[in-house]
Amino acid sequence: MKANTLPPFESVFGAQTYRLRGIGSWEQVPLLGTGNMERLRALLRGAAMRLLGESESRDDLREVQSAITFLSESIASAMEDKPLLPRLRVESFRKGNAVHIYLGDSAGTVAPGGWVTATITEVDKAFRPDWNDGTENGGYFWRWTATAAVPLFPGQNTVRFSTSEPRVLLAGEFAYLQKAVSADPDFLEMYCANAWRTWEPLWCIERETHTSGEAMNMRRWISESVSRL
Repeated sequence: MKANTLPPFESVFGAQTYRLRGIGSWEQVPLLGTGNMERLRALLRGAAMRLLGESESRDDLREVQSAITFLSESIASAMEDKPLLPRLRVESFRKGNAVHIYLGDSAGTVAPGGWVTATITEVDKAFRPDWNDGTENGGYFWRWTATAAVPLFPGQNTVRFSTSEPRVLLAGEFAYLQKAVSADPDFLEMYCANAWRTWEPLWCIERETHTSGEAMNMRRWISESVSRL
């Protein structure tokens, strides 16, 4: 199935459109790698299940099914897995995972350099009323704790974060993005656009501090880490 025969890219994702930031068209989708395409397909399968019960939505259902077919064909021919876009993460971390955390824009950090290495040591299900969007599970989220070998803030070598926090990357993802600066710039562009957000990381919220206030710039942060190698 060809991309130019599909409905407009964002139209079939409905309320999940916010997850697509940085992906501009169906033509870009095969550049995302296997994992990201599988997550997009899962979102569309959920949309198809909802539409099955709506007799007036048959045309919408056919459009969603055509998009699922395109994704399935693209997954079958994909040659490489790539870092999962932050807005597509679901259960990306596990206890014991090595991660890289960007603290360069967090007020009060004493960590050396912008990026620090740490290990996931705890996970729990947490609730924040200010994150409740009115949906069934609104406000609930998986909260991860990462522990470093060096102090990150005065007297503190741990930080806690939510699954979609773009400043936390699995070690393998971090290594791929560093290489992507020169080897896969199109993917890096989409990844960095998807990572962009204006709200504070959980570790700042819990410490009642803030980031520096400058625009989030994942591309620069990754590029600077490469220049230090």
